[in-house]
Amino acid sequence: MQITQQKSVIVGHALGGAIAQIVATELSDWIGEVVTFSSPGTSREIVTKFLQHGGAKLTVTHYIIDGDIISLAGEAFLAGKAIVQCLHERFINPLHNLDKRQTFWRLLSNPPLDITQTEISVQALSHPTFTFFSTDYLKFLAGYYEIEPEVALCLTSRDKFEALRRSGFSLPKIWF
Repeated sequence: MQITQQKSVIVGHALGGAIAQIVATELSDWIGEVVTFSSPGTSREIVTKFLQHGGAKLTVTHYIIDGDIISLAGEAFLAGKAIVQCLHERFINPLHNLDKRQTFWRLLSNPPLDITQTEISVQALSHPTFTFFSTDYLKFLAGYYEIEPEVALCLTSRDKFEALRRSGFSLPKIWF
């Protein structure tokens, strides 16, 4: 009997995505793939350490929802590819694509018609000036500016959001 050692796939959403990036950095020999969804980035130090530990050989994919401010947090993302998904239909039936024969992974590789996917470089995603430009996000910022102008201005780029986060600010409970 031949025993084969398969490497793990780490998947994380939101904070779990940031943790997945940290775990992949520390255990890169045990990991084969990292997939994050609507995740914040990590520190530049962790990204550098990831590459020093041989992380460039791993498959890393970051799925970002256009306008999800959580993805503005953090300094950088692990090297790999980044997919920005944009929803065009506001009223989607949640059962729209729950055909039991389809797998979760198939939905990612073949999204519903009302979702577009654009691949961007991880360097662009990690850049301090990264932001979202969808009409919905710009409307959100305009509306939020009327309530909290100082905070709304901090939601216009990664570096401004990081400065806000480091100041100890926490998001209002009304968002959740």
